Amino acid sequence: MRARRRWGIACTGAIGLVLWTVVWWPALVGGRVVYHDDVAHQNFPLRLYVGRSIAEGCMPLWCPALLKGVPIAGQQASEWCPSVWLMALAVPDKAGLFTILTASVYLLAWYGQWLLGLRLRLVPWAAALAATDYPYLLIVEEARG
Repeated sequence: MRARRRWGIACTGAIGLVLWTVVWWPALVGGRVVYHDDVAHQNFPLRLYVGRSIAEGCMPLWCPALLKGVPIAGQQASEWCPSVWLMALAVPDKAGLFTILTASVYLLAWYGQWLLGLRLRLVPWAAALAATDYPYLLIVEEARG
């Protein structure tokens, strides 16, 4: 029985990696940038602003360019977020870097949810389904418009 469970865990883990590759491959190798809702209007521009400010040697607390101005310290894109420090690097393709970071977050989120499902003693396919539900069904819903 243990061998069968291990085989199920290996198969569902591989399915998760294949699913991630299918969803993110066009963005990662085709030069497409995955933008939707908050990413296009808030997350990417805010990370660019904070990244540029850090590269210029200042730690901004306020972003005047977003809406009518927003505080940065409480945002996901604050100067304390490691991905913002990566945006401060002298990388010519900041949109491509942001896509790689976003894809990595989705992969880690899938595996984290999958491992949680296994820890809760779900059968491997049910854990994989639970892990797939949130991140990937949101992308499908956004693509359908």
